[in-house]
Amino acid sequence: MLLLVNNLLQELCSPTAEIRFGSEPANLAPPLFSAANLPTVTESAKVQIENALNDWFAALPWLSLKAVNIERPPGNTRAQRQKLMETETEAVIAVAKAKGFTPTHVVEAAAILADCGA
Repeated sequence: MLLLVNNLLQELCSPTAEIRFGSEPANLAPPLFSAANLPTVTESAKVQIENALNDWFAALPWLSLKAVNIERPPGNTRAQRQKLMETETEAVIAVAKAKGFTPTHVVEAAAILADCGA
C-alpha cells in the first residue's frame, strides 16, 4: 500500500509527458451502443422516455427514485418474517412450479408485495 501511495505521489509531483497503456484496452468489451449497434438518442427520444417514466411512476405512487428527506438517516426497515412448515413449503413450491415459476420468483414477489403494503 505504501508503495502504491509513493508511486502515486511521485507521479503527481512530476507527471510523465506521455501516458503509455499496454495492450489491455484491446481486450475490453466495446461500449453498449457500439456492441448493440444502437442509434444515438435524440432530444425528442429523451423527452419521450422521460414522459413514459413519469407516467409509470405516477401510476405506482409507492415507487420513486427521489429522496424524500435527506436531512436525517433512513429509518428502520419493515422486514417481515414468515416461518412455513415443511408441508406448506412443499405446497408453495408445487403451486409455483405448476404455474411456471421458480421458488425465487415466489420469494421476490412476496418481498415486493410486503414492501408495497399489499
